[in-house]
Amino acid sequence: MLLGRAWEQIGDSTWRHGRESIPNLSLHLGVGEPVSRPAVAVIVLAVTCLVPGVAGAAHKPGHGKTAITIEAEPNPIVYGKPVSLNGRVSNADENGKDVVLQSDPAPFSHDGFTSVTHATASPTGAYILTDEPTRKTRYRVRQGKRTSPSVTVLVRLAVTLQAGDMTPERGQRVRLGGQVCPAHVGARVSVQRRRAGAWRTVARTRVRSAKRCSRYAKRVRVTKDGKYRVVVAGDSDHARGISRVRSLDVR
Repeated sequence: MLLGRAWEQIGDSTWRHGRESIPNLSLHLGVGEPVSRPAVAVIVLAVTCLVPGVAGAAHKPGHGKTAITIEAEPNPIVYGKPVSLNGRVSNADENGKDVVLQSDPAPFSHDGFTSVTHATASPTGAYILTDEPTRKTRYRVRQGKRTSPSVTVLVRLAVTLQAGDMTPERGQRVRLGGQVCPAHVGARVSVQRRRAGAWRTVARTRVRSAKRCSRYAKRVRVTKDGKYRVVVAGDSDHARGISRVRSLDVR
């Protein structure tokens, strides 16, 4: 390091620092004696290290460019429900102009974004756009040549749950069934019961074939009152789906 090695004067007009040598130039700082070139080098290095921003003051990445923010609400969403994409354009000169929403559904490609809708930013630069993705999707917003970061929206499987008998007799086998959208033939279905503050799997089955949506059914023996739900495993396109809770009251 510069501060860890000494400068050696090898003549009236030359200084040497390791293998490097420089002329003995002097610099007046305005007070006191002239300062030689090696001292100037040490001063410059000290100022650069001790004063933040001195070295990078000449270049600030992104300075002067329009920044576009983007958020997705809610995230994840349930299949068949819309997602709201909102944010702000920071450059006041660009406010009141169109922003374009672009999407890239899974499986993602290097540059697979396509435009899906557009809206006009408010006088303060705010915008709101909506879409209804059918599977996991990346979104971004463009305005002119500028682009926001991307946000990934997860899509949960939509799962319904019905019980064949909401008030069964003790020990009765009750049919629990419903549908899964979109169709996910062969997906694992876990029937869960609430016990001691946690959900415990009490039975398993698989989703059967259908057209737009798949169906499942499983009989479980009910010996006492309980709360039940169904969880369907997800995949690379969809997050796992969770049904609403059903309460069974033994009579």
